[in-house]
Amino acid sequence: MHNLSQSNKRRIIKDVIIGARLYEKYLLPYEFLVITEDGKSVVICFHKKDFAHLADVRNVFNDIDFYHHCIHGTLTEKILIRINIMILELFVRR
Repeated sequence: MHNLSQSNKRRIIKDVIIGARLYEKYLLPYEFLVITEDGKSVVICFHKKDFAHLADVRNVFNDIDFYHHCIHGTLTEKILIRINIMILELFVRR
């Protein structure tokens, strides 16, 4: 397990909260129609319950509760113990 500084923990929480709010603003209200060069198509939808998976976060809440904690800005450092190591490294390297 990585030992993160307080500033890194705060930044990760801030980034996940911002990400959830952008997810809500730009992805949740829409369906995306993707058409390939060969004419095949697929509709892509985003759901609140998918945010934790998309963010690659394992958390102590169910997926909807995690999403709501992010949207409302009530996510705490306790959740960080559940964040996948890959995403921690991504945020720390910035």
